Formats: sequence, structure tokens, C-alpha cells
Amino acid sequence: MKKAIQYISILLSISCLTIACKKKDNDVSTVQKVSFPSISGYGNTYQGTSLVSYYIGVDVTAQVVYFSYPMGKAPALNISDITAYDSVTGTVPVIVEQNGNLNPNQPGLYIYQFSAKSKYGFASRVMYVIGVTDIDTSTDLSDTYTGVRGTDTVNATIQKMANGIYLTLDAAITGPLRAAAAYFVQTDNTHIIFPAQLTKYDYQNQPFADLGLLSATNGTVSTSGSKPVIQYTLNSPSDTLSLNGQTVVLTGQ
Repeated sequence: MKKAIQYISILLSISCLTIACKKKDNDVSTVQKVSFPSISGYGNTYQGTSLVSYYIGVDVTAQVVYFSYPMGKAPALNISDITAYDSVTGTVPVIVEQNGNLNPNQPGLYIYQFSAKSKYGFASRVMYVIGVTDIDTSTDLSDTYTGVRGTDTVNATIQKMANGIYLTLDAAITGPLRAAAAYFVQTDNTHIIFPAQLTKYDYQNQPFADLGLLSATNGTVSTSGSKPVIQYTLNSPSDTLSLNGQTVVLTGQ
């Protein structure tokens, strides 16, 4: 009897091991190829590169593409023509994060932002910054500026990205540490336009603070002596850093 019980125990042990092995065989992990979607449209194709996007679910560093056209010359941008394709998963949906509503007959800056993510979590993001301006190509506001933003003293760097299109990066050097960055377009010798733009993400490693949806009004360009003076009023109603309604006056060095 004792031998019979031992024999049954051995059989049960073998059965359990067999079942465990089968379960393990059915639970094999697969290795997925790292592949980011390519977002194509408006004469441009961009494919993400940051593995950070896999872990947080979004491409935090967007590729920015700049286009500048004279009035009436900008090609139409149809959102339905923007596509995304991934070599592993095939066609993937395009997410419209911002629709610039381009009007080629109206001077201004029109900003679009698109993203796409493969089913395995690899993401890409691209931003189109489209200027419509008849400003002379020789005009250049690029400079280091000092000035005020509300009650704070600020230093600012303004970079020319394409004809009439600029990126301004300013940082407070007195008062609370608050920085603002935005794109604007110079439409004529005395006016600039800041369109509404997202500020949550970094753009090609430019330090855009998360100020919500940022824009500005009353943008003007003038001169003081031989130095350019740029003035505008910030509009950021969702900003937790209290920049909304602050007037910025910057003078070139």
C-alpha cells in the first residue's frame, strides 16, 4: 500500500510539472522592434526618435518645421492629407493637437501640431509653423534684449527661424522665476502677431515652460535710437504662473 501511495504521488508530481511546463510554453514573451510612426504631409515627413515616448506615452520633443509665404502664396493645408505610417504596425491614426486654420490671404502665424503612436506605444510629434507675411526678407529682429514683463525685469533672446518668423525666449531675472517662450510673426514694419500656441512640450530642445495655451495681443515693433523695441501683452488664462495680462517691453542690445 505504501508503495502504491508513493507511486501515485510520483505520477501527480509529474503531471503537475507537465502542466506547469505547458503553461510556461503558452506564456512566451515576444520582442517588439522599436519603430516610430512617420508623419507625412505639407511637403514634410518626420519620424520620432525619443524612447522616452515609449515610457510616458507621448513624444515630448517635437520636430518643428517652418514655412514662410507672401500673402496669397501659401498652399492650402488639409488636415485629412496628414498621414502616419509605421513599418511594424502599418497605418496609424493622426491626432490633431492644434489646428492652425491657415488663411493664405490673411497675414499671421498659423500653428499646427500633429502626433501619432504605434500600437506598441512608440510616438512621434511634428509641428508646422506657417507664416503669411510680406515683410522684406532682409528684415531681422534677432538680438539679445532686456526689458520688463509686468513687474519683472527680463532678459530675452529672439531667434529668426524663417522669413518673418521668430522664437522668443525670455526669463525673469527679478521677481519670481518665470519664463515664457513663444513664436511670433512680423507682418509689417510696425506689427507682430502671436497666435495661440501650446506650450506644454519641448520643441527641438527649446525650453518651453507649460503655460497652457499662450498668445499675445497688441504686438508692435519700433525703434529707440538704433535699437529695436518689441512690445506685446501676454494672454494665458490657464497659466498658473500669473503671466496673463502682463505687458512685455523688450529693447535690443
